[in-house]
Amino acid sequence: MKVTKRDRNLLMLLGVFILFALIYFFVISPLEQNNAALDQEIIQKSNRVDEITQMISKRPAIEDQINTTYETIHKLANDFYPRVNQQEFIYQINALNESQNLEINNIVFNYRSEDESGEQVLKGSFDLNGTYSDILQYINNLENQLPKASIGSLNFNNDGTGLVKGNMEVSIEALPRLAAYIDASQNYVAENDTNYNDNNNPFKPYEGYIEEETPKELPQSGNTEIIIPKYSIYDFESSEVFFVGNPKDVTGQVSRSANAISGKYGLDIAYNFNTLKADNMANIVFDGDPIIVTNPVQTIGLWAYAYQATNHEIGIVIEDAAGRDFKVPIITNVNWTGWQETSIAAPEGMTYPFVIKRCYITAPDYETALNGHVILDKLEVTYPEK
Repeated sequence: MKVTKRDRNLLMLLGVFILFALIYFFVISPLEQNNAALDQEIIQKSNRVDEITQMISKRPAIEDQINTTYETIHKLANDFYPRVNQQEFIYQINALNESQNLEINNIVFNYRSEDESGEQVLKGSFDLNGTYSDILQYINNLENQLPKASIGSLNFNNDGTGLVKGNMEVSIEALPRLAAYIDASQNYVAENDTNYNDNNNPFKPYEGYIEEETPKELPQSGNTEIIIPKYSIYDFESSEVFFVGNPKDVTGQVSRSANAISGKYGLDIAYNFNTLKADNMANIVFDGDPIIVTNPVQTIGLWAYAYQATNHEIGIVIEDAAGRDFKVPIITNVNWTGWQETSIAAPEGMTYPFVIKRCYITAPDYETALNGHVILDKLEVTYPEK
């Protein structure tokens, strides 16, 4: 078959058409589709840029709204305490007495609770002694200055000398979950950095400390001819204790000492009354497991190491099963140096079991020293003969 010139031209034209068709379908068409997708993406990105621009333009207003909200929460949160404990309670009720001349004694903690929301409530009662106007001013201070504090009961009588004596019960509420919004300076605990952790633990042995392994020989105390069995109820080994001055200008600190009668350590207490007042009291509060005595005791004794003679009084505060407080002055006059044990008869009329709440140190008169340094150890009791 002979191919004519006309047939060759048609075949060439067909080949060119097929080539252009292939280029369109496999090159141009995908590029068009890709271009359309890019155009759509550009439109989306442009819309997103517009949204972000609008959000940025609203940022100052949003920040103002956040600051306003935070200030509102902060203001409301400051009506609460971030936490409440015995130390905080003692400090706050004494802080309200700065401008008055009231005597505050016999602080008793009656009740503590925490509900599902985390709200904590601590109730305590204490004795007040002063003029009628000072007591009214103290009540006014309590209602206006203590956030979320309320008075549960009041009981006062005229003692016939122009002074008023009585008892007050106060409740303080706290919400720990609001701690981030609460001004920490309103909390005595936060101001004094008394978080009970290992870094601040005064009972933690110092670096390089080596425990003495040689046995100690107990100092002799009194007549040893008649041996009366003594039973230790507390050896001051726990780190869950803290110092509270009453009033707050009574300062001090506690630490652990290897100079001990029983166990590994004794409780080292350095304190300063700063000024001599009738109501000065250095308190060492037990915040761990309660020290409970279940059976009637005959005597209560305590070992004390005095660095100097101070004529100060050292004792304990007991709460019996009926909720009554007994102030027990075990040592009435620190007039020695070194170790010495002192025992006294247990208070009569107590309902057993009883709990030992704290130790205290007072200056009974205006001729005693302003400061002192003692080590306490081995709180012990004797039981009546059967």
